[in-house]
Amino acid sequence: KKFGRVKLQKILYLHETANNLDFGSDYKKIKHAMGPHDYVFLKKIENNLKEKGWFDKIQEEGEKGRVYYPALNKADEYKKHLSAVHNRKELEDLINTMMDFDLNQSEVVATLYAVWKEENDYNIFGTGPDNILIKKALGWHDRKDNIPKEYWPWGINWLRSQKLIF
Repeated sequence: KKFGRVKLQKILYLHETANNLDFGSDYKKIKHAMGPHDYVFLKKIENNLKEKGWFDKIQEEGEKGRVYYPALNKADEYKKHLSAVHNRKELEDLINTMMDFDLNQSEVVATLYAVWKEENDYNIFGTGPDNILIKKALGWHDRKDNIPKEYWPWGINWLRSQKLIF
């Protein structure tokens, strides 16, 4: 139950983007309230996980109920598939590191990385001050103001510790 839809999406986003991989996703359509998000890509992943008998998708009551992925009878087989994944060690490390993150932590690191990446792609941000990065991340969506302020500097420090930003 610690591994829900938001965390799955943020791990996939960070892994794909940081390693310059192409999973066929498109995170640039909208600036979703929870950070980088591609609903169509996520649905494909969820369908694939269930089709293979690895993980089911359970949504708690209500339209906006939490989604999580209980293991199915073939869940251990996903590990064989991981051996063919590009940058497998980085993905496993990212999953293991983020496993205990709460919803806000997952959202913060992905949003901060998306803002940092976007700014660096245009050579605007570079290694600018942390407060500018945080300000831009808070401007991503109005709901970002609901995240406790201490999460933002923590997120920058975590991204640096993972060598995702400099």
